[in-house]
Order: sequence, then structure tokens, then C-alpha cells
Amino acid sequence: MSELIQVSGCEKTERLGDVIFVHGLDGDARSTWHSSEKPDDFWPAWLGEDLSNVGVWSLGYEVHASAWKGTTCHSSIEQRTSSRF
Repeated sequence: MSELIQVSGCEKTERLGDVIFVHGLDGDARSTWHSSEKPDDFWPAWLGEDLSNVGVWSLGYEVHASAWKGTTCHSSIEQRTSSRF
């Protein structure tokens, strides 16, 4: 399940645009964007402070690298080329 988290300026109807932070594999809507030693140094919030006329959001969803399955590029290429001959 995914969740769009309001970081800064999201409630302003007169904002000029929106920025959405999207983490990668094994990431998190908050911890991806700050140092583990300094959880209050959340740089999407800094962007909101600098750009007060923009809504800043962070998208949270579960995606684990170990859950990804499929063929590798190499095996996919082998399948395509072997079917031609």
C-alpha cells in the first residue's frame, strides 16, 4: 500500500507546483531523505523552507529488492536469440 505524505506547503491552494520525492528499492518515505545520525535533517523539508510557493510531498510504498523476481538481461537475450534459429 502506498501513502503520499505531506511535507511542506501542500495545503496552499495558491502554490505554483508540487515536488514529490520517490524512494528506490528498500527505501522509505522518510529515512531515505535524511542521515541515520540526524533524522531531523530531512532535506525535503529544507526544500519546502526555501520554496514556500511549492508543495513538497514524499511517496511511501513498500518495495524490497529481495522481492524482485524475473529474468536477467542475459537470459532474456538468450531466449530471444535462440527462438530465431
